[in-house]
Amino acid sequence: VAIYAGSTDLFANTIYDISNASTSVTAATPGTATGFFMRQPGGTINIYNNMVSLGNGQTGNTSFNGIWQQNSAVAYTLNASYNTINIEGTVAAGAQPSFGLNRGSYSATQVTVAVNPKNNIFNNTRSGGTGKHYAIANNYLAAATATGWGTGASNNNVLNANAATVGYWGADQTFAGWQAASAG
Repeated sequence: VAIYAGSTDLFANTIYDISNASTSVTAATPGTATGFFMRQPGGTINIYNNMVSLGNGQTGNTSFNGIWQQNSAVAYTLNASYNTINIEGTVAAGAQPSFGLNRGSYSATQVTVAVNPKNNIFNNTRSGGTGKHYAIANNYLAAATATGWGTGASNNNVLNANAATVGYWGADQTFAGWQAASAG
């Protein structure tokens, strides 16, 4: 689901089995498959009570994103609550990462628009290749920033991924590291 403009409520959706045949191996321009994608929507986006399941049976070098908040050219707010995001499967080879929630643009450009992920389940059990698989990330490949990510903005989420890569905030984070970095 791509979201482009205006205040929007997206709820009660089941999104699954999205694939991408890209052969990109570049970290800054990966082939992606995404449940909810915000590029420059403007307004307030409320994503709640959804189920997203991506990656099962897909062995290609694809970067999966359950919820992807990209670009800061237009101010908007993302409220994500009571969603279940499941990223799974085994990549045969390649280094592309995957994310339950990805606030970033796969580059050194920081995303600073407001985000409030609360009461979600972000489960990422994807494995294989050399890419890392995160439950949640803030500005992957960019300098960490708290701009738009207020104290307690990420709260009461279930974050399930490899213990060393539960989250990304300036670097790989364990659960305790994520709590400290995100202040939530």
